[in-house]
Amino acid sequence: MIRALNPDGSKHYPITARLRLSGGVMVTIFILEARAYIFIELSAKFGFPSINGDPWISFAEIQTLEKINGGDIFSAMNQEIQLKAGLGILIQSCFSIDIDAMFIHIHIHWCIVWFHQEWSIVLADFSKYPRTTEPVLTPGRVNPYALKGIGPGEEPGAGRVLRFGQGANGNGEGSVEWYSDSASGTPNMRGLSSRGPVSLPSAPYGTPIEHCGGEYPISLGIDGSCPVTYRLGMFDDASMASIFSNLIQVGSGGDLRLGSCNTLTFADPQGDMSYRFSGSPCQSVIQTPYQDDITINGLPSDYVSKGISVVGSLDSLTSNVPFTTYRILLIQPV
Repeated sequence: MIRALNPDGSKHYPITARLRLSGGVMVTIFILEARAYIFIELSAKFGFPSINGDPWISFAEIQTLEKINGGDIFSAMNQEIQLKAGLGILIQSCFSIDIDAMFIHIHIHWCIVWFHQEWSIVLADFSKYPRTTEPVLTPGRVNPYALKGIGPGEEPGAGRVLRFGQGANGNGEGSVEWYSDSASGTPNMRGLSSRGPVSLPSAPYGTPIEHCGGEYPISLGIDGSCPVTYRLGMFDDASMASIFSNLIQVGSGGDLRLGSCNTLTFADPQGDMSYRFSGSPCQSVIQTPYQDDITINGLPSDYVSKGISVVGSLDSLTSNVPFTTYRILLIQPV
């Protein structure tokens, strides 16, 4: 294991180098020295990135980082390389003692720094950072670096469910999980880290999708055959959901973007919710035991074949859409 983060959470750089050219003036009054100088400096720092906030990185993770970033050790490292120019001021008191003993001469020199400050600007930045997650996940393409909890030859289990977001793998980690049986022909993916934006251009026909929150945006270009479930209970601050024709926003979670879907179900709220519709990607179902408020905005064309069903309690329903006819199909108390 190699350290990736310092105890204070900052990046750890075991390799540092610096080349500096400087010049200035110095004034000495007895033991007091005052210096003003300008400099140009090329600095370089190298260290391995943290994976999911872990302060340590394993050798196996480093090898996988090499593979997905170009195949050499430096491509797997944070590389902070900058060219700077600046000026500095130094005020100090220095003392010297010379001791001669037989054939030995000893010179001792030390300084007390009273003030030292530098100001700089970055002239050029050549920094590079490795990719730690696959930017695009597609069926048939698995990121081996991010796989967790599956040993060689293990099957993730039966039933195809594609889960995104915080807590999807049951231990609170941000993750993407794809459960599949061996006969389904879909990739066996589980515990795939989503500590960054995730885009899935397509999903197998009819695959159930579950979104479990998370701080990063998730984009799903799925077709109209896939049912989507948004689990609201993963957010402590989930009190309002904003629904648009291709976007869902809840609390402090990352945006969920949908191409289309079969149904969009909101489930597992932790308290009263307010739902603000300005369109919808598909038929919406709200499952709640609480007293919720629903507001519908937009145009009639935003809701063609995209009704809204409530299973549970409802406190108020407000529609600002200029429909010529309103029809409440179902409000079913639990």
